[in-house]
Amino acid sequence: MTAIFPTAIVKVKRNNMFDWSKKRVAVFALTPQGKELRDELLEGGTGQWETAELADLTTAFHTYDGLVFIMATGIVVRYIASLIKHKSEDPAVIVLDQQGHFAISLLSGHMGGANLLARMIAVRLSNKFRLCQAVITTATDVAEVTAFDVFARDHDLLIEDTAEIKYISADLIANRCVQVTIDGRLTGSFRGPVEVLPFSESRELNSEFNWSRDLNRVVVSSTKDLPSLPSAPHCLWLRPKDIFLGIGCKRNTEPEQLIEYIKMKLAEYNISELSIACIASHSVKRTELALQRAAKYFKCDLKFYDPIDLEPFCESVECSDFVRQTVGVGAVSAPAALCAVGGHSELIVEKIRHNGMTLSIVKKEMHYTAC
Repeated sequence: MTAIFPTAIVKVKRNNMFDWSKKRVAVFALTPQGKELRDELLEGGTGQWETAELADLTTAFHTYDGLVFIMATGIVVRYIASLIKHKSEDPAVIVLDQQGHFAISLLSGHMGGANLLARMIAVRLSNKFRLCQAVITTATDVAEVTAFDVFARDHDLLIEDTAEIKYISADLIANRCVQVTIDGRLTGSFRGPVEVLPFSESRELNSEFNWSRDLNRVVVSSTKDLPSLPSAPHCLWLRPKDIFLGIGCKRNTEPEQLIEYIKMKLAEYNISELSIACIASHSVKRTELALQRAAKYFKCDLKFYDPIDLEPFCESVECSDFVRQTVGVGAVSAPAALCAVGGHSELIVEKIRHNGMTLSIVKKEMHYTAC
């Protein structure tokens, strides 16, 4: 059975906030006055903020986290129109007038962090001679309700279907209740008409939690499906990176074979592939192509550990004298996954073997802060 974490309230520190002082930002300017403002903006010595030229816009659009244009909004719209792809991919785009009175969040206000960047620039440029105002037009910000794409961004959650965001936001803006359940620990309160219900995979418990078939909902969980919940018009699934896989395999295992085995077992345990945070193994497997390909396929980290790192995690798992004689430690897959988590976790699957492959599944305990 997949583990069930009841929602509890604890005080935690948000760990993935956008820090624009550490992001790559390109600053464009056309007029002499605009270039003077650009110099003022860059005077703060902010990490990787750099001057840029419009001739290099296409490259900058795909390589920088944010773009700041000190020029007319219409000019910017014409320049970037053909480059825009999707809110999940586009960089933050800010437009400044050359006198520095307005910092306009033009593109990727939420997921790209443009709203935060506009506010940061407004603070930086405001002084006793000038007031710079951040211009924010995203509806959830204007209505002062939670934007769940921002919540996802701040907690490194993958949005399974971005099309669902608009239904959740529309409800909150219209003061219609949205039901939320979170597999983890939550502190604080969401803004707007949000009802937080305990997370459970139990049909019996969920029948007691007043789930409504008429209300849209948000589910934060690595559990792939929750058939115990009644259906809803729209459901926004947010996938945490809380699944750590410990893997051992014989030399020269076929990459496709390992990938298919992982997919099969995740499906069997009702775990979303999007939630894999890391694949971990023994350091002797650093050159194993199957592990490298699997990490690339699942878009997750790949970590290797020496016996001295794995040994402390062997006390609570099944060990083998043969394995110890072979690789210097009594077990590999479960200790590697537990070591990779580095915090509170639950061993969902200690060890399953198939055709020269060994798999362990560990779930990290997640903490969230409402926004």
